[in-house]
Amino acid sequence: MIATDHKIDAEAERLLRSLMNVECDDRHQWNLDTCREIAPLTLEINRLKREKQAIVLAHSYVEPEIIYGVADFKGDSYFLSLQAKNSQAKMIIFAGVVFMAETAKILCPDATVVVPDRGSGCSLADSLTGDDLRRLKGLYPDAAVVCYINSTAAVKAESDVCVTSGNVYDIVARLPQRRILFVPDRLMAENVRTELKRRGVDKEIVSSDGTCVVHEEFTPAQIAEARARFPGLKVVVHPECRRRSRRRPISSAAPAR
Repeated sequence: MIATDHKIDAEAERLLRSLMNVECDDRHQWNLDTCREIAPLTLEINRLKREKQAIVLAHSYVEPEIIYGVADFKGDSYFLSLQAKNSQAKMIIFAGVVFMAETAKILCPDATVVVPDRGSGCSLADSLTGDDLRRLKGLYPDAAVVCYINSTAAVKAESDVCVTSGNVYDIVARLPQRRILFVPDRLMAENVRTELKRRGVDKEIVSSDGTCVVHEEFTPAQIAEARARFPGLKVVVHPECRRRSRRRPISSAAPAR
């Protein structure tokens, strides 16, 4: 369906209201002209959503024109999967990486779940397969297997419990087993080990060797530079980061997944 100039103009104005304060690189600035360029696409996508009884879930990492142009829900992967479950949609388009779409399918088994790019992987989730985890379980038969939600469906299927970065500490602390096999994030396992020791909880935590290539690279020097640029800055560090990045910040809470 070809949109009229009036519809395109109205859509461009809608997009601009959402995008005008979004910071982009120097090559792409949002103004009425750039919004008008994408308006026919967003109009057509939103029309198809209504026709197919579909929703679009957009992870916070994706491009702003997807988040503000066509997404029905935006946020972290766990939040988005819950929204998908509550929506009762027949089709779910997950603008994110593959493991996120798999999680949505687990929670919405009757829906058709698609991911725009089947090759959109995650270094953390891709670091461990179901077969890898079965071999690890053979080495630690007495351990409770805890997987972080940023893992494949095959790994989740081999685990005793799946956690998020927000609830991992409390759940691991309450497990009856002393030995915990935590997968796939080595850095999160280190942070859980440190936090439970601080709480006086006696757990032996072993882990696989996966990391997020983005969170792994944050350094104290980068944080110090940000503090110097923005005096009074509050820094929140995700437990996928190295411990050295978590020592100095004021807050190390982790509500996001």
